[in-house]
Amino acid sequence: MASEIEKTLRYEARYLSAAKSCGDEVTIEYAEMCLAAADHIKALETAAKAVIAQWDTPNWKLTEPTAKLIEALRAVVSPQPSGGPDANQ
Repeated sequence: MASEIEKTLRYEARYLSAAKSCGDEVTIEYAEMCLAAADHIKALETAAKAVIAQWDTPNWKLTEPTAKLIEALRAVVSPQPSGGPDANQ
């Protein structure tokens, strides 16, 4: 079953295609922004689900290091370099 994000991505892709066929530049720009936002939300959802799955694993210390999952989540949430908000100060 498709998630709401996947449904939105498919809808926006169709919307963008229709806008391009009409040559409506404003609609094309809007649809491209919506697709970019939906892609970002999808990446965020994927990273968050990985953290939750790690948490729910009985032997979580034996699976992928949580730090890797947090870094992936951090990369989606903000463009800050790894090492936290004070890393460049």
